[in-house]
Amino acid sequence: MTLRDEVFEHIASPMIEGGDKFTDDPEDPGGPTKWGLSLMAARLVRSPNGDLIFDKDADGDVDVEDVRIFERSDAERWFDEEVWKPLRCDEIDAGWAWLLADFGFNAGRGAAAIIAQRTVGAKQDGVVGPKTVALLAPWTLSGDRRELVRFTALRLQFYRLLKREKVERFFVGWAARACSTLLKAAVATNP
Repeated sequence: MTLRDEVFEHIASPMIEGGDKFTDDPEDPGGPTKWGLSLMAARLVRSPNGDLIFDKDADGDVDVEDVRIFERSDAERWFDEEVWKPLRCDEIDAGWAWLLADFGFNAGRGAAAIIAQRTVGAKQDGVVGPKTVALLAPWTLSGDRRELVRFTALRLQFYRLLKREKVERFFVGWAARACSTLLKAAVATNP
């Protein structure tokens, strides 16, 4: 199993994103969700020619009916194109890949990039570019995993700064998710 597959398996699990269970929590800002792929996220993705990629029922829009029929492959496609590749997870240490991919899936790749950049002292522009990748490398080469803990602390702080009603409703789950991912990241090694 590749690192990417292992990370996605963790994220898509029933304990993290609910697996194949369709949910429609009125307090979830992402809206209806299946395999962790929310209606809000799916609506934003278009093909190069402008087509709605996740219009599963081909009715010209992405709506709750599309979410109901999302398949795991849809969530994987979204993960690859909107999280894994933009965060350059194949180019960074496995521990960093775990943290960035999970947080990027949960809060968006821009938030994940900014927290990583804040952690290592990079310019906080929300894009993992060559400079951010280079600043992540010293922690990898030294074997120092403390920065992974710092990233997770900043991630938890990010959650606490969200609108109060979101924090109260979702914080315990988000914190548990961040900690379980930190445990995976702390022992991860590059193949």
